[in-house]
Amino acid sequence: MRQIVSKLRFTVIFTAAFTISSFLFSFLSWGQTVPGSSVISELKTDVPGLLGHMAAHALLGALAALSTLSVAPVLTAALGAMFIDVDHIGFFLGLPMEGRTSHSLLFAALSGALLFWLTRRGWLGREVPPLVAGSIALASVLSHIALDSITGDPFIPVWMPFYRGFVTVPPLVGVLIEAIAVIAVWAATVAPYRRSRFPERQTSV
Repeated sequence: MRQIVSKLRFTVIFTAAFTISSFLFSFLSWGQTVPGSSVISELKTDVPGLLGHMAAHALLGALAALSTLSVAPVLTAALGAMFIDVDHIGFFLGLPMEGRTSHSLLFAALSGALLFWLTRRGWLGREVPPLVAGSIALASVLSHIALDSITGDPFIPVWMPFYRGFVTVPPLVGVLIEAIAVIAVWAATVAPYRRSRFPERQTSV
């Protein structure tokens, strides 16, 4: 029971920290004049389409974390891949902000570093290693960008906030990005096992 509570704690705190950071990051596009993508505008009035889009994001997020072979990281990655979209809130409210500011490589790196640090400090429990937590945040962003590209919305502000324009990410590149997300979580998951199996050789004097 204690282990279940610890894993639930990880998922809840991770998702809250990731979601809040995505929302705060979106303010870096304040004053943005580039119009939101057509897909975002359409989803605002298409609830079934929005739900399906969110489910697809969750699926690719979960796929990225399957190598952990643990429910908590997989569920967490699925939630992260969905809730990164809180960066749309300002845009939907009519504020002078780009609707997908967090769909950027900088946010992927910063969120990974943040969740690594929070986990290492023990705020997310001890069930998931810090490196895995950081990789899940990174993978959540990458898998989200991947799906947007694959499903026909290839114009993504990946260099935000340094460059506020959209960059075309072809579907094939989206597939590659999802592969990178999968590899990132896998590498973080197997790293401790590799160290324990192949310890550094001791040299005698």
